[in-house]
Amino acid sequence: MAVVAESRVSGLIYQFQLQLARPMSIGAHDEEGSACMWKALTSIALLGVGVNMLNVFLTWHHAQEAEIIAYPHLCIRPKSFPWGAGNHILFHNPHTNALLIGYED
Repeated sequence: MAVVAESRVSGLIYQFQLQLARPMSIGAHDEEGSACMWKALTSIALLGVGVNMLNVFLTWHHAQEAEIIAYPHLCIRPKSFPWGAGNHILFHNPHTNALLIGYED
């Protein structure tokens, strides 16, 4: 009885493996169509990237500097940083990173 059950299970596993293998072999017969599809998708994607780059370039403007409100909980530093003046973060940008006193000029 165990031998019959084992052969049925192995037969089901074999059929399941065949069903998994069949869809994978479909793409191998039509390589030309697949290449054309990916070429079209790549062209559309690059066109979309180009349109977005043009949009950013045409609408780019410098933002106004935001008003700095010195809340006491925003910049708690028990000791100064070990680089520079000790008040700047490691990758400090004076145009975008404000200090407690405001933006640097």
